[in-house]
Formats: sequence, C-alpha cells, structure tokens
Amino acid sequence: MINIQELQRLAQESIQRGKDEKKRKDEEEARKRSEIKEAQLLAAKNILAQIPGRALIEAQSGRNFAIIMNVGCRDINLSERYPNNVMKPEWIIGETGKLVYSGCVNLKLNPTLEYWHDGCGMESGYNIVIHW
Repeated sequence: MINIQELQRLAQESIQRGKDEKKRKDEEEARKRSEIKEAQLLAAKNILAQIPGRALIEAQSGRNFAIIMNVGCRDINLSERYPNNVMKPEWIIGETGKLVYSGCVNLKLNPTLEYWHDGCGMESGYNIVIHW
C-alpha cells in the first residue's frame, strides 16, 4: 500500500532540494558575472591609464593620433552592416571596449573607430584611436 503522507513528504523534500540547488546556481552565476565585470573594468582602467604615455610617444613622433585599443570581431555586434567599414560606437558589445571608448569621449580625446585587417582576410576589427 502507498503511504500518501510519506509520498507527500518526499515530494516536498525534493521540491525544496530543487529550489535550494537553483538558488545556489543562481548565486554562483551572479558571482561569476560580478567577477567578469570587475575584470573588464580593471582592464579598461589599465588601458585608459596608458593613454598619456602613448600620446606622448606618438606626439614626439610627429603624429596627431594614437591607437588606444583593438576591438576585435568578437566584441562587435556582427548583425549590423558596416557601410564602407564605418562602425558606430553603440555597436561595440564588449564591455571593456565600451568603457574605453566612453572614457575617451569623457576625456574629450576625440575617439574614432578605425577599421583594420591583416591583409588576407583572416583577422579584422576596429581600433579605438584618439586624436589631437
């Protein structure tokens, strides 16, 4: 004979275990997302901190621009179409690239996104370039 009370107890325990496991997984995913976001922020800060040195070297060489960061294809919204290889800043999907580009805008460094490729079609992307 089936013990209904025992079956209900087992079902409730299973449901609770499932809820506990989901909560644990959600907390772990949130922790990982937070760690990734912190790493992206740190990377952006490190890139932005290099700007004075890069600008100095380029200015000493007689240039009026400096390449600050490469934004590779994995960090670009590839569903957009890039007429004449012109990309809009809002198409950057990589968080580090977004932070660096907006940092350059906030610092009034006149950033642009300039297309590059390796010459044989295997690699391409955009550089964040500042101008003075």
